[in-house]
Amino acid sequence: MNVAAEVYSVVPAIIVLLPIIGAVACYLAGLRWPAVRDWLSVLTAGATAALSFTLFPAIQEGAVIVGSVRILMPLGLTFRLDALGFLLTSLTAVIWLLATLYSLTYMKGEHGVNRYYAFLLVTLSGAAGTFMAGDLFSFFLFFELMSLPAAVLVIHEETPAAVQAALKYLFMTVAGSLMFFFSMVATFEMAGSVALGGRGLIPEASPVAFLTFAGFVIALGMKAGMVPLHMWLPDAHPVAPSPASALLSGIMIKTGAYGLLRVMYEVFGLEFLQATGWNTVVLVLSVVTILLGSAVAVTQYDLKRRLAYSSI
Repeated sequence: MNVAAEVYSVVPAIIVLLPIIGAVACYLAGLRWPAVRDWLSVLTAGATAALSFTLFPAIQEGAVIVGSVRILMPLGLTFRLDALGFLLTSLTAVIWLLATLYSLTYMKGEHGVNRYYAFLLVTLSGAAGTFMAGDLFSFFLFFELMSLPAAVLVIHEETPAAVQAALKYLFMTVAGSLMFFFSMVATFEMAGSVALGGRGLIPEASPVAFLTFAGFVIALGMKAGMVPLHMWLPDAHPVAPSPASALLSGIMIKTGAYGLLRVMYEVFGLEFLQATGWNTVVLVLSVVTILLGSAVAVTQYDLKRRLAYSSI
């Protein structure tokens, strides 16, 4: 079996860092120059998209982009970008750019515009990092960097419905994060590693491995809107500003599905899935999610709720 060549690059780290810098700059600029803030947000999203495309030649050659940033030894962020990760990262950046451009018109005359653009860009950083994570620890940090700021986008209108939807979203996000964290720790205890990119870290099926996988399914299925863990999505969509609502549907829930795919095949492996029957369980849940989401979507008169259910 051919092993893909690894190419070290600092670009993934820059892709994650740039929106955070842009978020701070947008907020500060907006205090005095709203027009500068608006176009600075567009420039940041556009530059992030452009940076992602610079990795295409290496991906086209079949290489895997890797990188790392040390925070406190031995902790750090690791990046690993294969063809699937590149596709989703670049798609995320492009869709974010389009949503930001739409925001220029949509957010005119709205309140809290500085806050909106700042958290929109921070969420971009987390979403892009999630698709480029090289291990479960990095995935977890980026997943949180995306999920928590997104709550600010949900609650933006500050109406009672928005507050209620944001609280439900936060409750489910924190619950899912705890399950992911404990499953990640259990994975390290069993395998001695949390690296992604292999074909299974778990040596054998066991009750602990079974519970660990269940924790990952619940944590990631919650973000992916998998039935019956989808309750936050139909409430969050209608109350969020339309550009943010589009990103919830178009990008954020895809990070859950992406993470579940990586965990299934790169942490546990095909043999574990077949031995425990979890591949069948996930398949059944996925089919039920698709059918139920589509069936409920056609009954909705609120277009945002219809979009939410169609995204499930």
